[in-house]
Amino acid sequence: MSHALPPAPELWRAARADAVADRLTPAAHWYFQNEWLTLDPAQQPSLPIWLAAPDCLARVQLDPAARRFAVGNEPSEPFSLVPALDSNPTFINEATLAYLARQPVRVRATRHNPTWQLRTIWPSNWRLDAQAPLLPSWPSLLPIGEAGAQRDFHCHALWRRAASGAEAGRWAIGFMLNGAQGDDDEAHGGHFALTLGRYREDGDIADWLVANFYNPDVVSEKGILPALVPMDNYLADLNSGQQHYRPSWLVCCVLSDADIASALYRQLIDTLHRLYDHRLHYQHTDNNCTGLSMDALRAIGLTVPLRGPSSRLLAPLLYVSTLLREHSVAEARKASRYLLSEQTRLMPWQAFEACVDYTLALLTGARQAVTPTEASFCRQTQAVYGLHFPQLPSARPWGREPARSIFDYQSRVPKKRRDWKIIPVPPRELPIALRYGNG
Repeated sequence: MSHALPPAPELWRAARADAVADRLTPAAHWYFQNEWLTLDPAQQPSLPIWLAAPDCLARVQLDPAARRFAVGNEPSEPFSLVPALDSNPTFINEATLAYLARQPVRVRATRHNPTWQLRTIWPSNWRLDAQAPLLPSWPSLLPIGEAGAQRDFHCHALWRRAASGAEAGRWAIGFMLNGAQGDDDEAHGGHFALTLGRYREDGDIADWLVANFYNPDVVSEKGILPALVPMDNYLADLNSGQQHYRPSWLVCCVLSDADIASALYRQLIDTLHRLYDHRLHYQHTDNNCTGLSMDALRAIGLTVPLRGPSSRLLAPLLYVSTLLREHSVAEARKASRYLLSEQTRLMPWQAFEACVDYTLALLTGARQAVTPTEASFCRQTQAVYGLHFPQLPSARPWGREPARSIFDYQSRVPKKRRDWKIIPVPPRELPIALRYGNG
């Protein structure tokens, strides 16, 4: 098997998309023009890994009161924060900076002499702990309610190979679940993503890659672009970072070989290329972040079981009731389609729960490996860890765990859609000439 893997983070070279346009597909360049990114030298054309800022500084200690920071023992320097987007202010306040100043952080930033403008602030204790205690029941990893969003970061082991811990690990793949926002009725379902990265003995996960599937045909109110992004950007970007809106959870598997991570990397690259040039269309009911992620996982031979639709019986009834209530055929069709969609391709909670149950069943022998990838996974996995990431304090409302089902989702929102709290997003149309088959 070919070991196509992302370049080691220490080899990443930040560049503006316009400077490397000849290395990108026309569609990818159109989406990332003026953005900071790095490329995989082994690919041609290359998929952008979105860095968002050109410089990365570790061992940074913030002084929020003086708006200065110091790197190690170096003299302190002034800093500012990247401006909040007009479409969705970040609500970062003094409580946010005070929380981040409790320990050293890692930042992604841009130098504007004499000031650094910070784009990402990543707490240094957000990392794997190879000696983490074993959690007897993995669902207890996810605390319920707004109080759960405020719990401190913690790492637990969910499974360990008897003969060794994670010391034989080389790579890791993982399942990321992001919670429900407290201020957006369209976000109660949360978000789901796959991760992969190099296992490091110090537990650092900041440079692990996250496949953030998102609708490219709208302008995100948070500035999100669908892309492979480093974990620190995905969770802690001051505008789009998940932890500024809700709590998150990661279950990751430490592997002794690169084969599975390699196959997943290639599959994620292919999915994003097809999303950019519109061979693949993002849809909330059939091809959302969860569906695209689960398709990639199953395509490499990790056959997470399907759970079926939410309810075939209730779909026609929901169609009629929605039509009568909303007076919209389009809304009625969409509502019924949600009930007919495969749950592990629709709901982030269902996908996350199914992935973790499947993983632990394979490793404990409760489930038989039926594909070569599953057999390799059982041989190579050294340990499984569960991580809880708290929502960062700010002026924004607290989030919570995502809705477990369509019915749970409906219980959280007003009955009439016109009463929902939503953040409108304008369309972003890829030029026809850049779409697949029209060049």
